[in-house]
Amino acid sequence: LGKDVSYSVTANFSDSTSVTTTVDRNHPRIPEATSQVFVNDAFQLGSGDSAHPTVVSVSRPLYQWTSPEAMLNAIAMDSANTAVSAELLAGGYSVKYAYEFAHVDTGAAPVSPATLCPQVSSGALYSVDSFNPTADCDVTACAAALSVAPSRISCRMNIQSYLVDKNDKILGQAAGHFRFFCVDTDGDGNCG
Repeated sequence: LGKDVSYSVTANFSDSTSVTTTVDRNHPRIPEATSQVFVNDAFQLGSGDSAHPTVVSVSRPLYQWTSPEAMLNAIAMDSANTAVSAELLAGGYSVKYAYEFAHVDTGAAPVSPATLCPQVSSGALYSVDSFNPTADCDVTACAAALSVAPSRISCRMNIQSYLVDKNDKILGQAAGHFRFFCVDTDGDGNCG
């Protein structure tokens, strides 16, 4: 990532002639976004540890992350992307985000999306820097579906960063920014 790649394409025709063209393509390095979740009237860093999720009191907490403009600047200023820095800053490029949401059983191995509970698959690209999830983190219903205690259920957010051109064609993508939260359903400050 973050370097120019050249490759040749040759097409052979039935009369044994061929046409060759060389394509130069830069694959810019895309850093991960950082995110925060709104808890008790303030933003705090979301937990990247499924065993210790951020405890919230609402089923759709407000998340905010690196703004698209700040992320585009970070991509352009990345030392691996010096070959395209000026072009990225000149215009026609932007950063957009997608997200995935899933319930997880933190007592399972491995910790992965619980297929019996609601999920939101990655899809639409957003040019915003904050949102409320479009699905509830319903720990009680998910726990019942999995026959486990509600304290074992957390929700996982994955914020994905994309560098796109003016037509939303994806030019690069970060690996994903996974964060975990759980809902305090009984007011004791803990999950479930």
